[in-house]
Amino acid sequence: MRCRHLLSILGLTFVALLCQSACSQATSPSTSTAPATTTASSIESLRKAAECGDAKAQCELGVCYADGKGVQKDERSAAGWYRKSAEQGFAEAQHKLGVCFTEGKGVERDQRQAAEWYRKAADQGLAKAQNNLGNCYRFGMGVEKDSSEAVKLYRKAADQGLAQAQTNLGVCYYKGDGVAPDQREAVKWFRKAAEQGFAPAQDNLGARYAKGEGIEKDLSEAVKWFRKAAEQGNVSAQSNLGRCYFGGLGIEQDRREAVTWYRKAAEQGHASAQYALGNCYEKGDGVKQDFREAVTWYRKAAEQGFPPAQDALGVHYSKGEGTDKDPREAVNWYRKAAELGNATAPAPRRLLR
Repeated sequence: MRCRHLLSILGLTFVALLCQSACSQATSPSTSTAPATTTASSIESLRKAAECGDAKAQCELGVCYADGKGVQKDERSAAGWYRKSAEQGFAEAQHKLGVCFTEGKGVERDQRQAAEWYRKAADQGLAKAQNNLGNCYRFGMGVEKDSSEAVKLYRKAADQGLAQAQTNLGVCYYKGDGVAPDQREAVKWFRKAAEQGFAPAQDNLGARYAKGEGIEKDLSEAVKWFRKAAEQGNVSAQSNLGRCYFGGLGIEQDRREAVTWYRKAAEQGHASAQYALGNCYEKGDGVKQDFREAVTWYRKAAEQGFPPAQDALGVHYSKGEGTDKDPREAVNWYRKAAELGNATAPAPRRLLR
């Protein structure tokens, strides 16, 4: 059990930017519609321009209501001003209105309407709208699922330099989703986004170096990219960096440092990291042995449906380590793990005890 978490495959992160993060992360200072200042006089001037039909001002006023800048936060008012601007053909407002419909902020959640507004903005060449419309096609939200169409839209946005779209295009090439699988092409797009500082792409690029997929295997390079993403708070990269420290993969082995990074990811709810942290507490690797703390982290991961953690929790209930001995509860967790296909918890051997 000591090293079971080291067998986890360094994973792939798909960037589904559909919600608020899609809007904020994809907006650069040069394309932001937020007003430079939000004093009472500036808001009043903005309102007058908006009421006179200025589409840009309408969108800016919507941003103020959405963010609560200079006015009381009001999502309905934000959506209303976005709509006025969007109906005049202002692409930024069309995209923001699409986000409102995706999230149900200020309007009823409506994926079809979201896709329609993303399309209007995408047709004007707005990269983040192209990316979000690509997500709609990729996941079949508001439109019929069509991965090939998603790839076309991702490529349009990626060619404009949008890091999220470059990452999504890389994932499609990696998985062969909507396009023929091509690991080298996947790495190319991950690198473009990673070099812009986009953490999910950095994590994906690190994973490709770790596994030697589409590029020569280089664990030191993997660690470099995992660290860049982990230091931005990327949960997958934090877990991956913890694995590298735990196993001495591409870096000098340091179990204490591994625990540090596992904990950062675990506290954000990453199931694999929660399991790994529990394993460290169980074995006393990089931290003082503590069965109760091990059970705490195993439970968090198990409740997310992570089979190795469910199996481990069953073991602790069976032995009464870190928790009261409870054979029935042990069987319950063994069964959950077995039903999800955990190879370490074969149903006939575990459940017939």
